[in-house]
Amino acid sequence: MEIHVSQNQQFAFKGRNINIRKADEISRKVHQEFPVYSNTALKRFKNKNKTLTIRRFYSTINDLITELRSYYSISTDRANFFRMIAGMKVAKVGNCYEQARLTEAALLMNGYKDVRKFSLYEVNPKTGKIKDLDHTVVGINIKLPKHYITKNWYDDVPRASLISPNNNGIIVDSWAGFTDDAQNALTRYKGNVYLSSKPNSKNKILLLPYTKAEFEPQDILYLKKHYPNLLLKENKKTSKIYVNDNWYKLFKFHKSIVDNIKRQNKLKSSGYVEPENLYQKIKKFFSKNS
Repeated sequence: MEIHVSQNQQFAFKGRNINIRKADEISRKVHQEFPVYSNTALKRFKNKNKTLTIRRFYSTINDLITELRSYYSISTDRANFFRMIAGMKVAKVGNCYEQARLTEAALLMNGYKDVRKFSLYEVNPKTGKIKDLDHTVVGINIKLPKHYITKNWYDDVPRASLISPNNNGIIVDSWAGFTDDAQNALTRYKGNVYLSSKPNSKNKILLLPYTKAEFEPQDILYLKKHYPNLLLKENKKTSKIYVNDNWYKLFKFHKSIVDNIKRQNKLKSSGYVEPENLYQKIKKFFSKNS
């Protein structure tokens, strides 16, 4: 199985229990169905490889993600999701947020119920200072406090809105490439898991819950029909799935957007020479979009 450079490539082949193993397998299926490049994951690679080709490639990924988010962040959560996957299929880019949304949907397709996205924050136990780690993951069976109200935070997040995961919770980090029980996962971020905003090992990492994804029953049927590879073997049905596709066909991301951005970054021109063996993944990416 090929894992693209958008992840830290730390997939665990053995989970601690069946739910972790299955969630991990679903996350892998997401990567197979939606292979993408992430500018945040590529940042280390770009810093170590300062050739002109790499700088242009990184700039292209950066611009494509900006264009993708501009494309899908205009409507309801439900419509934005289907605009997002249409864009990811064409642009082949996505950071932790996009990959978490895909994984959240794939888990719901496979029958998981208590699923939602979370943002990571760290809190200094002495000063109480809060820092946004700029990272999104998916949580399974992570219970919210009684009477908790989720909302969209754009500025300072109050300490009371941050929660600790319960013992039965699971975190699926598609971007970093691992699935683990929630407590272990938060500890791993202080170790060898690369984040663009590195947490302090002395601080506590907490979660900020997103509202749950807004899907209609027919949305799940549509996903099962068009993306059956996201289903675990035991969840695949032999009977044909019927769903009206007309609404979903409204969301298209034109290939011309990708071509224009590549030209702007001088990665598609008559004088461009494709890189050799060291950049095989880059060659594969652009050959699919030419």
